[in-house]
Amino acid sequence: MISLRGALCLALVGTAARAAPIGELLSLDVDPGIKPELVRKVFAEHRHDLEQCVLSLESQREGEGAPVEFREPPDADDRVTAEFKIGSDGSVARVERGGIKGLFVAPYCVQEVINAWSFPAPQPAKPVHVKLGYRFRTTAEERRAALAAIASEMHRLCALFTETLAATDELRLEAFHQAAEKAAPTMKTADVRNVTGGLSGAGAENVAVEWRGSAKDLRFTEACPAIDAWAKKHPSPFAE
Repeated sequence: MISLRGALCLALVGTAARAAPIGELLSLDVDPGIKPELVRKVFAEHRHDLEQCVLSLESQREGEGAPVEFREPPDADDRVTAEFKIGSDGSVARVERGGIKGLFVAPYCVQEVINAWSFPAPQPAKPVHVKLGYRFRTTAEERRAALAAIASEMHRLCALFTETLAATDELRLEAFHQAAEKAAPTMKTADVRNVTGGLSGAGAENVAVEWRGSAKDLRFTEACPAIDAWAKKHPSPFAE
């Protein structure tokens, strides 16, 4: 995963917002060493702690006009997967890099919650890999609103790149860096704000890769012609 991709989030649920209940485990894969039922027990005991990581799906674009129309893709749902390792002493040794997947959760929040979990020591005493899946409850309307807000600001970011094209590549990239750095704090959705901030420091060969990777994570499927044109002039060895 590209390092600049921040938490894919809108705004953390606060005390004034409606929390989304966490459901039972949907899936569980556990390496030999710990019985799956013990992992299920720990998850059941602490699943409510994960509610703080669910994001408010309220639109935060009041006063800025209607968001760009956006069609919800079929995989935009409230499922979450998490991968981590249990150490030989039963503590969580490491949450896998990029191992928290879910469009409507804050990954670093989920990571912190899981890091606090404690399990029986594996037998034999060696690290155990765990992958689990769960879901929370949202409505299709809420998900469409969240995705529409993301899409609207990705359009804005694409326009920013287009507007800062200059006579030479050096001036063009510098202008985009400066414009993105200035625009990042004004983005209403934290996920696009993080992408914008990351792009403000991306090198010439990484701009398109960073954009496309982040757009894929954010379920933004529309092309940005300026990014495509840039990629043709500055091919990256990391391009898929």
